[in-house]
Amino acid sequence: MEDNAPAHIHYYHNVPQEKLGLRRLAWLASSPDLNPIETIWTEMKDLIKKRLRILLTAAGIRRIVKEDWANYSLERIKFHILSRQARIEACIADEGGNCFNF
Repeated sequence: MEDNAPAHIHYYHNVPQEKLGLRRLAWLASSPDLNPIETIWTEMKDLIKKRLRILLTAAGIRRIVKEDWANYSLERIKFHILSRQARIEACIADEGGNCFNF
């Protein structure tokens, strides 16, 4: 699932997908985020912000992101994946909008 953001339509992003034979799902740019990685990434950003109390170099930020990802619990990942059904139902109740809290 990709939302047509510029990062998702770049040549370097598309070539590996094509070589692997991956098919792209049609997804409107204003569609709700139902992909588990979106909520996982939001949690990761919150964790990283807590650790970035001072301005770090790109290498320092990269190190923190790798550490936090390595320590991100499998239970949280499972929670986000298993919550998809309830999120989809909330999205349907909102008539396809993106104004539901979860």
